[in-house]
Amino acid sequence: MIKNKIFQDRIFLNLIDENGHTLLIKKILKSPIGLASDIINSLFEENIESLKNDLDKIKKFVAGINRADSLANQYSLAKFYSPMFSFHQFFNSSFRARQGKVL
Repeated sequence: MIKNKIFQDRIFLNLIDENGHTLLIKKILKSPIGLASDIINSLFEENIESLKNDLDKIKKFVAGINRADSLANQYSLAKFYSPMFSFHQFFNSSFRARQGKVL
């Protein structure tokens, strides 16, 4: 008998129950859930610019944020660079490691 499997097996995670497994999973997911919560709160408060304000002068120089901001009135794409970099700096730690040569 040939069994056609259309759907992929799924595992549902119930974080409401308080048992040993869910406590461990909640501990593992604490950091990503907190990060997602911070991002969502910033978006709803329309305060995504706060991420840019947290960058230091070196990051702004190395990444060219100051230059992009100075060109934002002339080039619409330059307006998006600063928030994009700030978001990735906040979200993706691999971007932080690429500044070592300049320093």
